[in-house]
Amino acid sequence: MAKLNMLRVNRLPLIHYGVAVLASLLALLFRLLLEPILQGEAPLLLFILPVMVSAWYGGFKPGILATILSALVGSYFFIPPIFSFVPTDLADAIRCSIFLVEGILISALNESLRRSKQRSEATALSLKRSEEQSRLIIEGVQDYAIFMLGLDGRIVTWNDGAQGITGYGVGEILGRHLIILYPSSSQTSEAADHLKPQQELQIATTEGRFVSEDWQQRKDGSLFWASIVTTGLRDETRNLRGFSRITRDITERKQAEESLIRSAHRLEALHEIDRAILATEFGGEPIGTALDRVSQLVPCERAIATLFDFETNTAQILQEARSEGEANPEVVPLVFFLPERVFQQDLQQKVEYITAAQICPISLTRSLSAQGSCIRVPLVSDEILLGELTLFVTATTEWSDEYQDIVTEVANQLAIALRQSQLRNQIQQKADELEQRVIERTLKLQAANQELESFAYSISHDLRAPLRAIQGFAQAFLEDYGDRLDNLGQEYAQRIVTAAARLDTLIQDLLNYSRVSRTDLQLQRINLTAVVEDVLTQLGASLQEQQAQVIVEKPLLSVLGHRSTLVQIVSNLISNAAKFVPPERTPQIKIWTEMREDRVRLWVADNGIGIAPQHQDRIFQIFERLHGVEVYPGTGIGLAIVCKGVERMGGQMGLESQIGEGSQFWIELRRGT
Repeated sequence: MAKLNMLRVNRLPLIHYGVAVLASLLALLFRLLLEPILQGEAPLLLFILPVMVSAWYGGFKPGILATILSALVGSYFFIPPIFSFVPTDLADAIRCSIFLVEGILISALNESLRRSKQRSEATALSLKRSEEQSRLIIEGVQDYAIFMLGLDGRIVTWNDGAQGITGYGVGEILGRHLIILYPSSSQTSEAADHLKPQQELQIATTEGRFVSEDWQQRKDGSLFWASIVTTGLRDETRNLRGFSRITRDITERKQAEESLIRSAHRLEALHEIDRAILATEFGGEPIGTALDRVSQLVPCERAIATLFDFETNTAQILQEARSEGEANPEVVPLVFFLPERVFQQDLQQKVEYITAAQICPISLTRSLSAQGSCIRVPLVSDEILLGELTLFVTATTEWSDEYQDIVTEVANQLAIALRQSQLRNQIQQKADELEQRVIERTLKLQAANQELESFAYSISHDLRAPLRAIQGFAQAFLEDYGDRLDNLGQEYAQRIVTAAARLDTLIQDLLNYSRVSRTDLQLQRINLTAVVEDVLTQLGASLQEQQAQVIVEKPLLSVLGHRSTLVQIVSNLISNAAKFVPPERTPQIKIWTEMREDRVRLWVADNGIGIAPQHQDRIFQIFERLHGVEVYPGTGIGLAIVCKGVERMGGQMGLESQIGEGSQFWIELRRGT
């Protein structure tokens, strides 16, 4: 087929040129026949006909061919000299030239007309095809109703999509007014629905386009949400010729949007209920807020939450939404909600009874309408039936699965809130009991400590008198009768004196510890430089005997403390720093202060024997010693006094130490201002 079409296309110019040759020959023959009549007049006049025919039929080139052929045969046969192509007379030459120009002009004009006609035909064919395609597209669209309206609003075209959406056939709808697609006022809440078609066409006329989403009516009377676009159609002179209307059924989309809006409101309400019940206390106002929100989300007359108590067989109506006034929770017999045979059944059977119950609880039916019924939802948390949520609905209420889901979610939240409230009350009760026990035991412990401290102070104070007698008589015995004793007797007497002195030091330390624990400390601004100087003065003889070197980085900062307690603390730290040093090493002690935010830290560093990390906590306990008295004398109470004194002044203490490299003790007190 393609080859045949190509062959036809190639042969078409030959036919055009053949027509030009044939027309020229026919013109020659006809001129020869008329020669006896014309007798040489108008030799080329008749030859204009083949030029016109060839140009009209074949176009410019066949017209030119006919012009040339006609000029040649006309000159050869009819212009003197006869049988010559070259005229000798000037007028004949001019006549031939004019003929050639006329032939060219006629050919060009016919070619232009021919091409213009071809373009017009091609344009018309294209428009026809475009219109046919548009018609097929419009008629083939199934999801959109696309149709035309006249100036009077009557329907003039109708596609398959419009028929599918509205149910009207072409024969039923053409010529009908647009108002047929709008619902009557009785089907909607708007009284001016009959004015909407006129408003639609008026807006499309004035503004060029009308866009809206509105209810439309099908042939069977059912309504659907439609997206409407109406456009005014104008011609080249801007005169209104009619309207085009595109309508799409968006009912599913609207339903989805409404469902999303309801879901958003539902989530917002549930979130508000969450916030309300998180802070709820037993029977508190937030439960009423939750019930009010339920009444807004679900079509019901009333919503009531009730708590069951299976130990007392009673039910407590916690709060009722939309109730008049603020009534106290009502306590009624549990049999108003559950029959006695259900009391001893397991959780599942109780829940099934409440869920399946069609009868409203007796105590809640007073304000229920005669045609109403109850929706009862159990409140369950931690496998415990806490109560129920009761909703009163009218007989005309359409109870959907969505409403059931909402009520179930709210019931679960209320159950959790009630359970949390019960647990919180139980925890609070236990906490109160524990706190009371702690208070009682603390008082007993404080009393015992006070008695113990009083006992220790009394014992220490009372022991000193006989101890001093033993020490004095032993010393006098050695002085008066020492020369009468042998070496063993003198050693025994000396041991009595030494032991009495050690016991006196121990009793003095106990008294100091008791004094630090019992004294009412009045804190004030203390200059640490003065405290350290006083201590060094008191310990001057002992430090000089031990050849201790003490370096104080002055000035030391001031702290908020108790002076005598600080003197005791610094004295114990410096004494230990000078005492716990290897015999072959000269004691070196360094004292300085530094700021730690709003506190002052006092350091006392030495070059002594150091303390192992595992023993650094023990040394602050009373009577804790790491070495025997024969190596490093002492009572094991000095650092306990330091710890107790710092604690009483609201401070902290600690140390940094390594075996063989010395120790750095520090106390930290508030800055004195």
